[in-house]
Amino acid sequence: MLLFSPDGVTKRRTTTGYREQLMEHSGKSLDDPKTTTSLLQDLRSSTSLRWADFVEIYSPLLLYWFRKNGVAEQFLEDLLQDTLLHVSNSIERFERRSDGGSFRGWLRTLVRNKSVDFFRSHHATFLLTEDQLMNLVTPVGKDELDLEKEEEAIQQLKSRAMQVARCHVSASTWEMFWLSVTESHSTAEIAHQYQVTPAAFRVAKARVLKLLRSILHDIR
Repeated sequence: MLLFSPDGVTKRRTTTGYREQLMEHSGKSLDDPKTTTSLLQDLRSSTSLRWADFVEIYSPLLLYWFRKNGVAEQFLEDLLQDTLLHVSNSIERFERRSDGGSFRGWLRTLVRNKSVDFFRSHHATFLLTEDQLMNLVTPVGKDELDLEKEEEAIQQLKSRAMQVARCHVSASTWEMFWLSVTESHSTAEIAHQYQVTPAAFRVAKARVLKLLRSILHDIR
């Protein structure tokens, strides 16, 4: 799978190893404090590592929206690449509006516009009416099944965000965090099990929480 990167180079992405390759190229550590800044802020500074995070988290959602708009499978890859390029070139102009406009909403609108442009440029093939195109621009209300599928796609996005966060800290740091948050182990128990001081554990847990907030903040 080919993926556009902010440095203008198209890279081949595999399900494993893409982030590790970028890490080796950039010389950054998975526990680099820089990873605790906002994902959206780092995208604006075109850091390759954070771009890999964005691609990992959001690409499946972008593809879900394209499919929902009726784009056939054979065209999805090119549209995804075009959309990623657009995001890279225009991310600095995105601003969260006072009326609650979200980054995810901005991406949805971008996918909708790309879909309309696609169908217009392939009018001879798909023969969509102008009314059908306008329904993409201003969609009618969603039925219950649509809402369920949309919610499932968002939950999957959040799960990918958690996996990305896990890749940014050491295995022991994530394990300590997980035991504390999901299994309610006490600070003393975790510190004893991993042979660290309670203060060191609290620092590690705070680092993971800050990282998760930075990633999940822009998903809204």
